[in-house]
Amino acid sequence: MAQRTQELARSEEQLRGSLQELQEYTKEMEAINELVELLQSCLTLDEARQQASRILQQFFPSGAMLILNPSRNLLEVALSWGASAANQGPFAPESCWALRKGCVHVMQPNNFSLLCGHIEPTSAACHLCVPMVAHGDSLGVLSINDPGLCDPIAHPRLLRRKQELATTVAEQISLAFANLTLRETLKYQSVRDPLTGLFNRRHMEESLER
Repeated sequence: MAQRTQELARSEEQLRGSLQELQEYTKEMEAINELVELLQSCLTLDEARQQASRILQQFFPSGAMLILNPSRNLLEVALSWGASAANQGPFAPESCWALRKGCVHVMQPNNFSLLCGHIEPTSAACHLCVPMVAHGDSLGVLSINDPGLCDPIAHPRLLRRKQELATTVAEQISLAFANLTLRETLKYQSVRDPLTGLFNRRHMEESLER
C-alpha cells in the first residue's frame, strides 16, 4: 500500500512537471508569434533592432547581438541587454566558434568548450552562441548569457528546449533583418546612381511630382 502511494505521488509530481513545461512552452510560442508580427511590421532596421531587444529580454536574462559589417570582415555589437557578457568589439568573425562551426556553441564549466573571443572571460561560465543565418547567408551571431544553462538539477530536455528556443528566435530575427536590409538596398539603388551615390533621374521625377 505504501509503495502504491509513493508511485502515485511520483506520477502526480511528473504530471505537474509536464503541465508546467507545457505552459512555459505555450508562453514561449506566444512570445515568438508576437516577435514575428512585430518584426514584420517594422519599416527600418533600427525599428527591428528595438523590437528584437525588447522581446529578447523576455526570453533570456542577458546577451548581445553581433552583426557582420557590410564588408563582412568584422562583427559589431548591434544591441545588448541585461548584464551582457560581450566585449565592446569589433571582432573578427572567426573569433566566434558558433560561426566557425555553423551551429550552436554552448559554453559550460564542465564541457571544456572553447571560449569565443567576443565574450568577457570573467562572465562566460554559462554561455550560448547561435549563428544568425537567412537565405543561406550568415548575418552574425546571437550571444546569450544564461545561468540556467549550468543548472545542475535541470533536466537535459529543458536545456535542449532552451537551445531550440534560442535557435528559433535567431532564425526569425535573421529573416526579418535580411528582408529589411534587402528592402533598404533596393530602395537606395532605385533612387541613387550606383557609381557616384548621387540621386538619379527617378528621384528627380518623384521630387518634381511632389
